[in-house]
Amino acid sequence: MRLVLAVTAFLLVASVAGAQQQQPIGPIGPRLPPQTLPTPQGAAGEGLYVAGADRVAIGTGDTAVATLQIPRGAYQVVARLVLANDRDSNGAVACSLSSGGAEIDYESVSVSPRSRADVTLLGVAISQSALLGRVDLRCQATGETAATARWARIHALAVSRVTGEAPAGR
Repeated sequence: MRLVLAVTAFLLVASVAGAQQQQPIGPIGPRLPPQTLPTPQGAAGEGLYVAGADRVAIGTGDTAVATLQIPRGAYQVVARLVLANDRDSNGAVACSLSSGGAEIDYESVSVSPRSRADVTLLGVAISQSALLGRVDLRCQATGETAATARWARIHALAVSRVTGEAPAGR
């Protein structure tokens, strides 16, 4: 139920924000035909796949926060976590979302002393694996940051087709 409410709220905010955008200056360029990414053939996953973790200490090395296993198929993937800085100094944490060794999205955030920062990563994962593929949420702190990942979630929604492409997260 929370997911439905969150998606509804996101769509409402996106439609209001879209209505308030300024018109482009100058002529609009030619429209390119959409590109369809190849999706695996055979049995595909259906529905929504979810994994999560809480209170994961983020070190200066690469830290696995959460991992989601997905069957063969194409997925819209969203990950969210809250980074808590438990020190009296500023900190920085970089997080990435990847699948099959390929980065889907990346974000680096500064976290003020004794505060929290929200991180949301999203993109497309295509699992070609005959068994189970993986979506990994990983983070790494810099310097003396003592960060903790709170309420981390990965959601992967199975889709029948992926059209278009987006630039890499970095």
